[in-house]
Order: sequence, then structure tokens, then C-alpha cells
Amino acid sequence: RTAINYLSSCQQYKQRQQCYYAPTELLGWDASMLPLRDSSVDVIVSDLPFGQRCLSTHRLSLLVPLMMYECARVLREGSGRMVLLCGVYSGIVDSLMELNKASKEQQEQHQDEEERKKEDHHDVFQT
Repeated sequence: RTAINYLSSCQQYKQRQQCYYAPTELLGWDASMLPLRDSSVDVIVSDLPFGQRCLSTHRLSLLVPLMMYECARVLREGSGRMVLLCGVYSGIVDSLMELNKASKEQQEQHQDEEERKKEDHHDVFQT
């Protein structure tokens, strides 16, 4: 199914079930460029059919790291949660491991910069 067909199907289902559920809004966005602020989402739940019908393996290998980066960016730091359903998860796990590694490196760089600033500040007051 294309995204438009999927959205149409969901909207039709929503209309049929309207009396049972609270009002909802259905949006179709690019998973690699979410129009959301950093740390603004509590939970992400997604069923990822990619690679079976939607994308080739090569295109999927390009999309997954971008999508994981975006999910990490918009999830609340420390409390955000993500649930992903998928048939083949190796690419997702690899992307998450790379993202985690990059995050640790960034934290270490930030800590090193903070230590240098403290040392510079200390040196200024000692002279």
C-alpha cells in the first residue's frame, strides 16, 4: 500500500468506529524529517513493514539510520520510549547501536570541554 492508500483506509476505519473511540488526528509525515521539537514525544509505536512491500533492501538500509536518529531526537530524554514491530530487525539494531555509540562519543566530548573550561577558569584566578 502507498502512504495515501494507508491514510485513506485508516480514515475510513476511523469513521466506521467513531462512536467507540475518542477523536484522533491522522497525519502522514516523512519518518526521516519529523516536524516535531526535540524531546517533545513520550512514546513512539510503529509497525515497520519496510523491506517486504515498501522498500528495497538498499533503500531500507539508507532510511533506517535516518529514522532512528529522528526518533531519538524527538523522544524525551531519559523517559521517552519506543516500540517497533518488524519482521527483520537486524538493520534497526545496527542503527540503534551506531546511534548509541555516537551519543556516548558526543557526551564524552561535552565532558572534556566542560573540564577544559573549568581548568581555564581555575588558571585565570590563580595567576
